[in-house]
Parts: sequence; structure tokens; C-alpha cells
Amino acid sequence: MHITDIATNVFHYLSVFPLPIITLILAFGEDLIAPIPSPVVLGAVGLLARTEIQNPISIYLIIIIAAAGKTLSAIFFYTLADRFEDRLPRSFYKKFGVSHEKIEQFGEKISRGRWDDITLFVMRAIPSFPSATVSVAAGFFKTNYKTYVLATFLGYLIPSALYILAGYHGVELVDEAKEIIELIKGF
Repeated sequence: MHITDIATNVFHYLSVFPLPIITLILAFGEDLIAPIPSPVVLGAVGLLARTEIQNPISIYLIIIIAAAGKTLSAIFFYTLADRFEDRLPRSFYKKFGVSHEKIEQFGEKISRGRWDDITLFVMRAIPSFPSATVSVAAGFFKTNYKTYVLATFLGYLIPSALYILAGYHGVELVDEAKEIIELIKGF
């Protein structure tokens, strides 16, 4: 089965849900399953929004929902890493010359400053940054949870907006590009 067949099937099954639910499911899934390319998924959401949304302002609600879905996935990885780190045997830490307490202290240290919040925000805002890695590291080192969630959500708004708006306006851009190409060919 080819990737386009899989995508067609996924959209077919999801089409019974309203667009906000589809957006939440796809954003959560694409962040949870790393090989799924975010530009394709969120671009498709933007394209779908183009056909379903009557009020253009509603696209911003879809962007917020997408960022929330991606944030939920990041929280999943954070929690998984946090729980995993708590259950590691002491012998594991000794192999690396650290202790559970040192890991906890390091987490507290990196959670104190405003620059840490800004760094996390920027890592989330950069579309190509590996999100699962950031989530796992933040959970493992016990980054402040509230700060983590807020910086993650706000950072995810940027790539979500970029991809969804590209999908939303992409049809117009393609039509305009075709017109320009036809004008150029006429000369």
C-alpha cells in the first residue's frame, strides 16, 4: 500500500468528524509518530479548512486546536520520560557517574530562568526541530511542568499557523502561479 493510499483512507475515515476534531486527532498523531511529516498533515488540514470553513476567522481556531493537539502529544512524551526516569535503578545512574538526585537538581537548575522558557519556545517554534527529543529530555530532567506546557503550546502555534495557512491559501497560490506561467509563455 502506497503512502497516498494510506492518507486517502485516513481522511476517508476521519471525514465523519467535524474539522476541529479531525485537526486535534491529526496534530496529536503527527507529533506522536515522528515519520509523519507535519507540513503534509497540517497543510492538508488547511486545505480541508478551505473547503469547510465559511468564516475565514475560524482558521485561527483551527491553528489553536492543532497546537493543542501537538502539545498533548508532547505532554505524553514528557510524562513517559518523567515516569521512566523515576523507575531507573540506582545502578544505571552509577554507570554514568550521576545519581537520581543529581538529575533532579539539574532539572531544577534548568527550570529556573527565563532563558530556559524562551529556549523551549524557540525549539518548538522551529518547524524542523525534533519534538519528541525535546519532550523526552524535558520530562527526564523534570523541567517545570507549567512552563513546559505553556512554552510548548505557544511555540507550536508558529509552525501550526505556517503549515495550516499554507494549505489554506495554497490553492490560491497555485492558481496565481499558473496564471503567471501562462503570461510568461505568451511572451
